[in-house]
Amino acid sequence: MKPKPVWFGLSLLSTLMIDAGCTVRTSKPGWSVAMDWSAGERFDYSEWTFEQGFLRNEELQYYAGQSNFEISNGGVTLIARKEQVANPDYRKGAPNWRQVRADGKYTSASLVSKKSWQNLSIEIVASVRGGKGAWPAIWLKAENKQGFGEVDLMEQLGREPDLVHATVHYGSSFTNRTAKQAERVIPGLQGKDVLYSAELTPEKLLVSIDNEPMITMDRTRPLQQPFNLVINLALGSAWAGPVDEAALPATMTIKAIRIWERQPPEPDSREDVTASD
Repeated sequence: MKPKPVWFGLSLLSTLMIDAGCTVRTSKPGWSVAMDWSAGERFDYSEWTFEQGFLRNEELQYYAGQSNFEISNGGVTLIARKEQVANPDYRKGAPNWRQVRADGKYTSASLVSKKSWQNLSIEIVASVRGGKGAWPAIWLKAENKQGFGEVDLMEQLGREPDLVHATVHYGSSFTNRTAKQAERVIPGLQGKDVLYSAELTPEKLLVSIDNEPMITMDRTRPLQQPFNLVINLALGSAWAGPVDEAALPATMTIKAIRIWERQPPEPDSREDVTASD
């Protein structure tokens, strides 16, 4: 049997408790571990899709697959840098913003889990470093087959260096949706390890930062569907604002990812008792 990684040992866990001010759980009754990774372990590329291209929100970065992703003993790092890259989807005069750009001025990374989970509990330890225009995010993306659902464990704008946003989006469609939002000031956030977590049971949804609840709500119908995990580092857009190129490269380093899947309740093993005449 493979020995347990340092995730369960004193060194990394102590570091996470000191840097993130929190304790990372190692077991959850009623749940089974679906993903278990921490810094220093082998990163399993087969569990992830690395996105490519211009994808969302008219952001400025071109997602360049694995080329903006680095692994070290300190974790896995997404890197957004100033780098010109040709857009293979370019079409002169195209009405679609993804196609009208002949090239990109910036590149970055975005990972999407290949697996999705209906009822899950997730904990991610991450640190960010970025100036104006940087927009790292960790979020759960629904299949959107029965309405629109999205759970943002964290979004951080470089122009607000000590502020973290958490949001739940839900509705009948992307254009007909509402949002429940919360934010938290974390002094010295840049470069600091923080624990971002969420728990989705059949009845409830909870988003927390460093074990402090940020959003608690009933799990409405649009949120009653499987979710993939997305980890991305964007640049620019209407919300993130213009990019401070002098502050590049921007980074987001993931120190640990742990996902539990809720186990179905065990059937009642008691035999039926029939009253005798």
